Amino acid sequence: MSFLEIRGIVKDFDDTKVLQGLDLDVEEKDILVLLGPSGCGKTTLLRIIAGLLDPDSGSMTLDGKNLLEVPVEDRGIGFVFQKYALFPHMNVEENITFGLKVRKVGKDEIKKRLDDVLELVELKGYEKRKVSELSGGQQQRVALARALIIKPKLMLLDEPLSNLDAKLRTSVRVNIVRILKKLGITAIMVTHDQVEAMTMGDKVVLMNEGKISQEGRPKDIYFDPDNLFVAEFLGSPKINVLKVESGCMNGINVGKEMLSKWTGLDERAIPDGTFYLGVRPEYIAPADDGIKGKIEHVEISGADTNVHMELLGSGCVMRVSSGSVEYSEGNDVAVAFRSGSCYLFDSSGKRIR
Repeated sequence: MSFLEIRGIVKDFDDTKVLQGLDLDVEEKDILVLLGPSGCGKTTLLRIIAGLLDPDSGSMTLDGKNLLEVPVEDRGIGFVFQKYALFPHMNVEENITFGLKVRKVGKDEIKKRLDDVLELVELKGYEKRKVSELSGGQQQRVALARALIIKPKLMLLDEPLSNLDAKLRTSVRVNIVRILKKLGITAIMVTHDQVEAMTMGDKVVLMNEGKISQEGRPKDIYFDPDNLFVAEFLGSPKINVLKVESGCMNGINVGKEMLSKWTGLDERAIPDGTFYLGVRPEYIAPADDGIKGKIEHVEISGADTNVHMELLGSGCVMRVSSGSVEYSEGNDVAVAFRSGSCYLFDSSGKRIR
């Protein structure tokens, strides 16, 4: 039995189907990330786990107990909200210890836990500060400390980094993972940011329209997507997708022999009819005898350069090292796909190769 088991969870809001019979397992001490576009149901699921919403049907067990029969205050769940939900009239110490005081924990135990958690989130010396006097990163750590001090069985984090600037996000996400791993706390985090999901999660669950599109280790779902939605959602720049209809791309006849040469696939593996060919920008490289394209835009992003081009009548991006070759807009370029790097999807978007 998994630490948290979710079976057949359904949730509708009026005529809108938000969660459609969702099943999920969370292993103890793992950080699981719910990833997906806005409206896919990930925050709704988080709130059902916390007890802030009731499902229409389904079951949940946490550490072997029926979670739906346990009152919210007894679930042993810590929650870090997107907007932190700190009390502006209280100082740091009062905010962090509020939950323990509500639970009637003794003063000596509160002091001990406060000292421990302040050291953990590196806020020693800030106890008497008003939260309005803190930076965004410090407020985020106060919210994290308030959830940690109750010694939760499960930690829920709803887009905890969304209010931080890009530079601060990197250091804060490292600290969150460090703290959760040090304490051995099982956690579920919601985000729409693929970088956060891929760098923080032991397991990523990619959701779409109230269902799970794919779940697994970050590396696995990136390199082995089940469908076109997953392939396009993960990766920056996003995967290049070329539509093939009866052997033609945008009216250009390519044929199986040519596709086999470009992709490294056996001709017998290339389907008839309509399908999609996907290749990630990092798996496209210059080649003297490659496919001819025309450079439309050159985007330098530090160590990498994204070369946007028109290829076979479609827009396509090649990612190369910034120090490799000089590329200029308007120039022709010949490229090749790395052998074995192409994905094939059928007309419905299901992975076939």
